[in-house]
Amino acid sequence: PGTGTGTGTGTGTGSGTGRSLLVIACTWCWVCSHWGESKPKTKESLMEDKNVYDRARGVVRELVPLLHAIREYDKSLADQLKRAAPRVVLNIAEGRGSDAGNARARFSTAWGSAKEVRAALNVASDWGYIESRMAAHLDERLDEVCAITWCLGRRL
Repeated sequence: PGTGTGTGTGTGTGSGTGRSLLVIACTWCWVCSHWGESKPKTKESLMEDKNVYDRARGVVRELVPLLHAIREYDKSLADQLKRAAPRVVLNIAEGRGSDAGNARARFSTAWGSAKEVRAALNVASDWGYIESRMAAHLDERLDEVCAITWCLGRRL
């Protein structure tokens, strides 16, 4: 494990380390569904093991003070961040209760919204609205959410 098995063409990067999000996501899929197991896990067991819903909620809770700080400098960016962050949690919740086709769409939407939150935090950090260490911390947590939702959006 750790090397990934993906063959996709994604170009997203991880938390500023030069890692490809696709490779990270494929590594998570590899670890979650194949390493030492005779059969792939179900959507429910993968979500339970990796606790993606609670991880996303934790990020949203940690965003609150940053959102207020960003709003002082840039109301538009803060509003976009405020809209994107709950979409991550809500789409994960909806995906948990959906049939396979709709679940794939919801997890893919959650993945996209999590990437949007990451981008907003990166911009806020780059422009000096928030401390870079806090942005990096949340970027790492969101990287995990992105990897898990990416896997869930493609495995059902």
